[in-house]
Amino acid sequence: MEEHEIDLMDYLRVLKKRWKLVAGITIGCVVISAVYSLFLPNVYESSAIIEPAKINSVPVETSTIGELLFKNPLNPYLKGIAEQMGLKEKEAYNLPEKFKMSDKLGYIQVTAKEKSPEKAKQMADIVCSLIMERHNKLVKDGLEISNDEMSNLKEQLLTVKSEIEQLCKRSQQRESASTWGQGYVFQGLLQAKEDASKRQTALESAIRAKEMELKYYTKTASVIAEPVLPLIKSGPSKRNIVAIATILGFFISIFSAFTVEFLQKNSL
Repeated sequence: MEEHEIDLMDYLRVLKKRWKLVAGITIGCVVISAVYSLFLPNVYESSAIIEPAKINSVPVETSTIGELLFKNPLNPYLKGIAEQMGLKEKEAYNLPEKFKMSDKLGYIQVTAKEKSPEKAKQMADIVCSLIMERHNKLVKDGLEISNDEMSNLKEQLLTVKSEIEQLCKRSQQRESASTWGQGYVFQGLLQAKEDASKRQTALESAIRAKEMELKYYTKTASVIAEPVLPLIKSGPSKRNIVAIATILGFFISIFSAFTVEFLQKNSL
């Protein structure tokens, strides 16, 4: 116990002896961080919420896939954002750091950060318009496929109906047959008619389901919360920068004090 107290007293004596070094380094870190924070540009943040386009109640694209596409320099989206923002092509490579997409309960939240409120809102508007343009194109392509499928189903239904009509006529002609062979043919016609009727019912159900899908479960993208002009900056927090620098500088100064004391005691 006494050894620990002696050690603690030694530490305190070192700090007392080197208090100028401790104070100097700490104050230096505070001053440097304060000056540095003064030159940091303000950052403003604008966000919007998009309801994604859906086909058969399923979103055509998630926010994760959208972000990967939009931030990939090989895709045209970054170049498109840069052009609409009035930026040079080289500056487009810095854009991925300035916007993001995230999933919020099935919706897509778009967040843009810039050095001015106007630029932040402008970027959010541009990203939202590009997302909606992409989603609506995917819906258009999906609707073309669905309409082709619908046309195919209707053609099949017409074919089946025609087949049933032909079977009905043939079965009426064979109905009065009394021979065993003709009766066998009549039974075959009835079975074929029954199978065709089942196919007709299945096709009609498929057409109704497809119509419901197109009418009620397919929708284009829409912005449900428009980007607004931010009035308060989102960063950087200059107070936090100075506070962190103060704590860091204090620990560095203590370490430096003990290092200097150790080197003086063990110097040749």
